[in-house]
Amino acid sequence: MKLHRDLKVEKVASTDKTRQVIGEPYLRGNVLWSTDGRAMVRIPVELGEHDVDGFVTGNALQAARKVDKRCELIQLTANGCLSLKDGQSFPRPSEKNGEMPPYPNCDQVWEPMWKGETDGPEIAFDVRKLAAIADALGVDAVKIQAVKGQNALRVSPCGTRKTRICEPNARAVLIRICTT
Repeated sequence: MKLHRDLKVEKVASTDKTRQVIGEPYLRGNVLWSTDGRAMVRIPVELGEHDVDGFVTGNALQAARKVDKRCELIQLTANGCLSLKDGQSFPRPSEKNGEMPPYPNCDQVWEPMWKGETDGPEIAFDVRKLAAIADALGVDAVKIQAVKGQNALRVSPCGTRKTRICEPNARAVLIRICTT
């Protein structure tokens, strides 16, 4: 399996120990999926002749990036285990022996999202700036609102189950990025 070294699909995998089945990316066909139950990514990959469906651990992907430091594409073989070009091998959690339950069917969420019509404006922004704003507001979730006639977005804190809003009147503005 080959994929671009900058695609860090494992960053979206769940870190919740009670949701172990989505704790690692999953190869299904020529697509590498990863989800934490709230965010999901789907990355097309180039399959090798011996690659088969199943879990692809974040540890193996990180090690492959170290092995292929100067290459644009990282490579690993995904069959009974995860093998790298330098001979390193990583165990592959298995659904067959009951070690892991089956990976969720991501297509049932993905297909309606990407085949349906959009009903709002397309908005582009620098995610690093948004993360900095969330940090500045002291929260892990924000509300974003487009303002008619403005090239900026209103950003306000949003409390979640994990965090409370420290200062409910804190606000921010994020400038949109122009796309071509």
